[in-house]
Amino acid sequence: MTETNQVQVKYKRNYLTRVKKLMQADRNVGKMTKCCNRIVARCLDYFLYDLVIESIQVAKQESGNAKAKFTRVTDEHLHTVISSKDEFECVRGISDCMVKEERQRRGAQEAIRNQNKPARVKKKPKKRASKQESKQE
Repeated sequence: MTETNQVQVKYKRNYLTRVKKLMQADRNVGKMTKCCNRIVARCLDYFLYDLVIESIQVAKQESGNAKAKFTRVTDEHLHTVISSKDEFECVRGISDCMVKEERQRRGAQEAIRNQNKPARVKKKPKKRASKQESKQE
């Protein structure tokens, strides 16, 4: 882990059963002991903790304010961390797909916004009466 702070998590029953169901869905996994799903859940927590802490550091570096109390972490920050660190290689494919979908969605939203904007009509400049015309009047 990147920091020495320990994360204390109280596991809810449905969280542990979800891990157990995921593990039992695989044919290669046989019978499990009772503590197995707790260990896997704890490993997932540490994995996500590292990912979030690294993403926060990237977000602070990009914002230029390392002492900021609050920093917004976006999908781009997560993607940067996942693509740069070897320990997150197992989720690199998922991250690539998610970022592509998000960029396509943003592009589609931008296109819709541009279609809904009324076209600006350029006003024709008013013709000034020339000196000769004003003298004739």
